[in-house]
Amino acid sequence: MTEQNAPDASAPASAKPYLLNKCLVSYGIMNGIFNAVICYLMNMGDPAKTYAISQVAFDMALTGVLLGLILMACAVPLTRVDLKKGTINASMADDSLIARVPARLIPSALIVAVVTMCVMAGIGSLLCLVLPMPLGLMGFVALKGCVCAVGGAAAGYLSICYTLRSAVRS
Repeated sequence: MTEQNAPDASAPASAKPYLLNKCLVSYGIMNGIFNAVICYLMNMGDPAKTYAISQVAFDMALTGVLLGLILMACAVPLTRVDLKKGTINASMADDSLIARVPARLIPSALIVAVVTMCVMAGIGSLLCLVLPMPLGLMGFVALKGCVCAVGGAAAGYLSICYTLRSAVRS
């Protein structure tokens, strides 16, 4: 490569690898593991308990609301730090979804909570249709971990969209 065509090492990476790393790994997989461990610790006192579809859907919906709000509270400041460090910049985000996210924190947090709730309750309920019901403790823990990984990735993505939107406006 000639020196003219060499990429600038100080230039921030494109938004896609950043989003994949943050949403899938940091907010998705790590969140799924964390929630599965918490679920197991909370329920290990009654290992014979079983979980019906209605219990799974309710638990996933409640977890989705909490997960969306907590992740919004964590991801927004972390993304702002990445913006200041130059890891990502707001001009990289050309996604049309970013334009649809409210620029105010409270409405965005509520939207993230509702979307995460719907995603998690929907996926959890759909998976219950193909899983042998009722679920035992370890089945429920595994399901919760997987669904929380998807919900965490969705909430993280929307939180990053909000942060980029607010950075573009300022």
